[in-house]
Amino acid sequence: MGDNVVSFGGGTLLPVPVDNVLNWAIEADLLDVVVVGRERDGGVYIASSIGSREVGETVFLMECAKHILLQSSLDCIENTQRGA
Repeated sequence: MGDNVVSFGGGTLLPVPVDNVLNWAIEADLLDVVVVGRERDGGVYIASSIGSREVGETVFLMECAKHILLQSSLDCIENTQRGA
């Protein structure tokens, strides 16, 4: 990023360019990664740094992500209903 641009690490309701998300993941120095995306033709793309013999670990990471996403959505709804 340029010298006068600061990366915002919080959540957003707006779309974010794919390159930004992938670069943030690289900068996060992750131990393992699972990438899930939608291809231009509508197909689903999935790739993992975890070996294919460790499918359970990949599913576990995806379930953790699902939980975090659902919880943050619930928190957002609750805050909106409270007028926060």
